[in-house]
Amino acid sequence: MWAYEIFIPIAIVVGIGLVLGLVLAVAAIILHVPVDERVEAVTEVLPGANCGACGYSGCSGYAKALCTGSAENGGQIVKNSGLRIAELFGWQKNHNNLGPELLAGGFVLLWCWLTLRAKEKPQQPERRSIRLGLWAAGFAALACWMSTNTFPWQAVGRIPVVGRILVAIQFPGRYLSLATVLLVLAAMCGLAALRQVGYARPVAVLLVGVSVFGAALFFRDQQADAAYLGDGGQLMYSEYKKFNMGWYFDGLYLPDGASETQNGYESTAQVTTVEVTSVEQENGVTTLACTETSGQDQHAELPLLYYPGYTVTEGPGTAFKTVNGLVGVTVPANYSGTIRVAFREPKRWLLADGVSVATAVVLLCAMRRKKSKRRKEA
Repeated sequence: MWAYEIFIPIAIVVGIGLVLGLVLAVAAIILHVPVDERVEAVTEVLPGANCGACGYSGCSGYAKALCTGSAENGGQIVKNSGLRIAELFGWQKNHNNLGPELLAGGFVLLWCWLTLRAKEKPQQPERRSIRLGLWAAGFAALACWMSTNTFPWQAVGRIPVVGRILVAIQFPGRYLSLATVLLVLAAMCGLAALRQVGYARPVAVLLVGVSVFGAALFFRDQQADAAYLGDGGQLMYSEYKKFNMGWYFDGLYLPDGASETQNGYESTAQVTTVEVTSVEQENGVTTLACTETSGQDQHAELPLLYYPGYTVTEGPGTAFKTVNGLVGVTVPANYSGTIRVAFREPKRWLLADGVSVATAVVLLCAMRRKKSKRRKEA
């Protein structure tokens, strides 16, 4: 009797399990959604940053579109990132735009051109300057148009060779760099033409004033958005959302081996082999307090992304790059104390600064000599 009372409930439970298992198996067959292995393979190849620059919500969505043939061409993706006309001519913080100084330079050239047309017999230097300025302004206008979402990027992306070169810019706002150079050239051509009528100096002063005003607005916005260095050393965080900007931009400029998350960096490999008392950062100097007790030279890792130029400024040891892409220091055997590390500009940077200064001096001397020669000839 007792066996009957035990085995009947067990049989009922097993029966229910078999029925439910059969139902689930049938449902799995009927509701099965085939998985494209190509999508998984393509997703593994993509960066995995899910930045949305491709026009899709994430890397998996872009991989699926590539495998199904529904992905938009590169031109359409670039078009989606284009500027609006209002953004191009406006002055919005943290947005690409021409700015007041470049617009003022374009108006100077326009004024010179209208003035030249009003003259009966313009001189040859004036014509040459205005002609060059108009060509520069025309190409600058084309570059500005290419930076907007009104440019036919989708059609351009279908052009076999030229299209691939043009859409490789990824973000069309970058064409404003070319427009900037061309508009500056146009403004200089306008000033060269104005020298013939004596208006060059006051107009140049006006352009400098507008440029200083634009630069002041830019730096004011940069000061308002000043980022702070969090616990991750050099890892930059937004003032408002406090997220890791390096992680957000998929770590394109990080050292090899650096592993970042949304909240900072991760040390995937153990490097520190000494007893660390504290790590403090102040005024660009990182101070490590540690103790070595094994009787052999050991290492300590600091919360600093490694770039060439970090050096030990006080204390023993040398700085090096760890496998985690961070700054490491060697700690001598039986050492107990502090080691200070700071960034020092490499000598080649100072050499580059010297070349820039020397070039500026040579150009100023050449301009002064040319001016003196003209005075003697006059």
